[in-house]
Amino acid sequence: MNENTVLIRKAEEKDYPFILRVNEENVEVLSPMDEAKLKGFAEFAELLLVAEVDNAPAAFLIGIREGIGCYDSENYLWFQKKYPQFLYVDRIVIDEPYRSAGIGKMLYQEVLHYACLTGVPMVTAEIDTIPYNETSLKFHERMGFQEVGVQFVRNNSIKVSLQAVAVDCHMEHVHGHFHSHRDEHAHVHNEEYDHAYRAGHDHVHSAGHGHTHPNAKAVSNRLAKAIGHLEKVKQMVDQEEDCAQVLVQLTAVRSAINNAGKIILSDHLNHCVVEAAEKGDYQKIEEFNEAVKQFVK
Repeated sequence: MNENTVLIRKAEEKDYPFILRVNEENVEVLSPMDEAKLKGFAEFAELLLVAEVDNAPAAFLIGIREGIGCYDSENYLWFQKKYPQFLYVDRIVIDEPYRSAGIGKMLYQEVLHYACLTGVPMVTAEIDTIPYNETSLKFHERMGFQEVGVQFVRNNSIKVSLQAVAVDCHMEHVHGHFHSHRDEHAHVHNEEYDHAYRAGHDHVHSAGHGHTHPNAKAVSNRLAKAIGHLEKVKQMVDQEEDCAQVLVQLTAVRSAINNAGKIILSDHLNHCVVEAAEKGDYQKIEEFNEAVKQFVK
């Protein structure tokens, strides 16, 4: 495969037939998925990505954050009980003609980079060991995953290795995509990604420091997640549910709010503070410093 032929982007409804087809073709190692379930993923998944080769879909990946109460995957729930924050790779499927082309690595690099940018400390996944999936085990080992547990699922018919990799923002596989290996890898075209880490957007200012935020949609999405988690917390408290689970949900609320703040902070630093420094507006810089102190308290 030649360089610059792979595009990783947010999945769209036009991709659903492809996603459903390749999922069904690999259902012996995946949970079944119909269109209704896929649309559910589209609603609550943190990442629903498609890798495209020469304008044709070649693979997809679904990633889910902690605290999604409506998702009852046995493996996801295992990680939910163990870790307060994580990004769970529910599935990654590569169409047969595109295997052994490095697309799986590219998709995982996007996941790790996204986790780095949004403050998620670890990425998790599971791999079948009964039946033994040697290819996947070796792949995840190369990506830095380590086993953190095992369990039997699907009425004890399948044994899985539950694995996790810590997100290290200084590692090449996290940020090399945008620096030393930029030409070798794909780039995600996704509004929230752009808001989270791409510099160089137009940033319109008016009197009183009013301006349009290129990351407004990303912040809105994060706050919507926080509101959803908070509503769930209230419901759990009203129903006198387990305190430990309430704390897990509160952790998800805090995480969503912190991530919204980080996106705003990055945008302000990359645009407003740079502009203030260029103009010698030290009052604006001091205002920013004070805001940061309040944010990190």
